[in-house]
Amino acid sequence: MLKTVGFPSTRTGDQTIVDGNLVIGTAGKGIDFSATAGTGTSELLNDYEEGTWSPVLSTSTPPTTPFTMDVTNATYTKVGRMVNVRAVLRTDSVNTAGCAGVLVIQGLPFVPATQAPIAVARVESWGVSAPAGGYVEGGFAEINLQYRLTANGAMFFMTAADLTAGAVANQNVMQLSATYYV
Repeated sequence: MLKTVGFPSTRTGDQTIVDGNLVIGTAGKGIDFSATAGTGTSELLNDYEEGTWSPVLSTSTPPTTPFTMDVTNATYTKVGRMVNVRAVLRTDSVNTAGCAGVLVIQGLPFVPATQAPIAVARVESWGVSAPAGGYVEGGFAEINLQYRLTANGAMFFMTAADLTAGAVANQNVMQLSATYYV
């Protein structure tokens, strides 16, 4: 049961909650840091969330047939407008027939407001090229994967042809993380 206690609108000194949580009961309200010096447009922390998400490896152009894969540790943390996602993916079956467009990971838990880079920490058992990074695009809940050309370091979009194809378990392993804003 939520118990409401009437407090004066202003208090001085530290406040201690002995038992229970501090509950913000009105949408859009939060912890206001405006008393600190800063030049930001908002100094209100009004959201914190942790959870899991369901990444799907696919291509950007129809047919966008997802590939059979295992997902482990697909988690996110949202603090205010900042979202950090993490995941480990690996394919079990890849059929690239009819696939076109950029290789993407769909299903981000929140739609990014602007473009932001992603980091790929580890890759194993990839075909032609392995992902070296990528980015999220504002307005789309997906990650565009890219590989790095060894000769000059330039980044290029990945396609389904870059995957190790076939019904082989534990191929195309990728560990990634991304931080973006909503």
